[in-house]
Amino acid sequence: MRSAAGIGGIFAHGWARPTAIMRSRALRSVAAALAVGALVGLIVAGGGARLAMGLIALADDRQDFGSITGSGAFVGEITFDGTVAVLVTGMALGIFGAFVYVALRSWLPASGRYRNLVFVLIVLGFGLFVTIDGNQEDFVFLNTAVSIVSFAAVLVLYALLVPPLIDRLAPRTVGRSLWGRAVVAGVLDAGRKSEDMVRAA
Repeated sequence: MRSAAGIGGIFAHGWARPTAIMRSRALRSVAAALAVGALVGLIVAGGGARLAMGLIALADDRQDFGSITGSGAFVGEITFDGTVAVLVTGMALGIFGAFVYVALRSWLPASGRYRNLVFVLIVLGFGLFVTIDGNQEDFVFLNTAVSIVSFAAVLVLYALLVPPLIDRLAPRTVGRSLWGRAVVAGVLDAGRKSEDMVRAA
């Protein structure tokens, strides 16, 4: 009986240890996503978006200052409430994007360089699609090229910073990805479609 109990204890201890390690890694990844997403989202996504809005307004030569955008804001007007709203939105989207990266990185290429590149393409493609689709009315009186380039720069900078920071705080544990090539192919195809949409706009 003692030997059976001893064997049972060994198996229980053997199962508990991997579970505890996995739980620790998961919590570490969640904490990294929250910290990196909030910081980069606030500074780069939120602050960068506010700066991009200012550049877009300046590129308009004040011709359309006072016009109402699709979101209800006035072109050329910078308010404290509006700035806070943009920063908070950027932080929220930054956290969301960080969790997307954590969720996808096991299926992304094992190489850090290619993994970062794929994430940049994912963020850029999705971000530009949302930007263009949600601001069709505004492109009537705003400079379309400046708008797209400005927000694209913010998206690229965000996507370049998030993966290495998260990987530093919560290292990737998967040695290689069986889906890496498929993901790359899918992202490149989506990128081509986004490029066609940008040209059409």
